[in-house]
Amino acid sequence: MKRRTLAVCCVSLLGLFGCTREQRTGEQRAAAETGRRAGYHLERDQFARAMATRLNDLEQRISRMRSQNDNRKQVNQARWQEVQEEIAGLRQEVSGLRTISQENWWQKTTEWFDRSADELENRIAGRSGVETDGSQRTATGEETGGPISRQEYEHRRDQYVSRMQSRIDGLERTLEQARQRSRSAGAEDRRKWQDIENELNDLRAAVSDLKDSSYDQWWRQTRGRVERDWNRVERSAGEL
Repeated sequence: MKRRTLAVCCVSLLGLFGCTREQRTGEQRAAAETGRRAGYHLERDQFARAMATRLNDLEQRISRMRSQNDNRKQVNQARWQEVQEEIAGLRQEVSGLRTISQENWWQKTTEWFDRSADELENRIAGRSGVETDGSQRTATGEETGGPISRQEYEHRRDQYVSRMQSRIDGLERTLEQARQRSRSAGAEDRRKWQDIENELNDLRAAVSDLKDSSYDQWWRQTRGRVERDWNRVERSAGEL
């Protein structure tokens, strides 16, 4: 009887220690995840502040350049306005970084991709009158929307990337048709078509980066997209 009682106690203790060990492991994993996310959020906020400072510096530099050009009467008002709009768009994007997290980054990212493609499509149609078929314009299915879990990420990512790549292919074909119609265009028109092509290339690169990203690389993907936009805006400013 004593042996049986001792055996039962040993089994109970082993079960208790096992539960305690599993509980401790779960708590450690949760603490590590909390620390990892806090690290991402700290880096996110630092990056957002740094980008805001860079945008302020760029605007001041452009303001000085514009003043000098005004004095020389060598001003392309439309070009200045385009760059200012690019800066405003990037500033809005940087401001949105402060609220992005692993829980909402998928929705914010797909919204950015769709909005960028919409704007390029409208600019191509507005400058040339050539319309796309619009077959890829509206997101359908489950690839976009609200929060995304680790388990469903690859499936939804691949669906969305496939749709966006098809849409970019269509925009490139439309751009080429528009260019063919305006072969005799002047230097300013050629520059604007080149700007659109550069933005399309940037969009394709961002989609390719998304295709290769994992669930835990949400911040790397987001930061890379913003830095790519910054490079394009800075390039535009340098051409003034």
